[in-house]
Amino acid sequence: MTLPTFHLCSLSLPKGVIKQIDKFRKHCLWQGSDVNSKKIPKAGWEMVCIPKEEGGLGVIDLQKQNEALLLKNLDKFFNQKDIP
Repeated sequence: MTLPTFHLCSLSLPKGVIKQIDKFRKHCLWQGSDVNSKKIPKAGWEMVCIPKEEGGLGVIDLQKQNEALLLKNLDKFFNQKDIP
């Protein structure tokens, strides 16, 4: 988990990359180990990304996570915080 987080912190991921990662995550969630399954999803992806406290599954929205981590680094730079 540390390598993907590092890339989210340091690079602005292209929308195509995020879309492909989400495709894999959706496939894993909806079809499981059956590669040829054509099951209809039981919930929308937006609902899956809602925090658990609000009734969702708590799956991280990669686009928002990427933007937040990049802004965190920008804040450290402009405020000259010496945090690793």
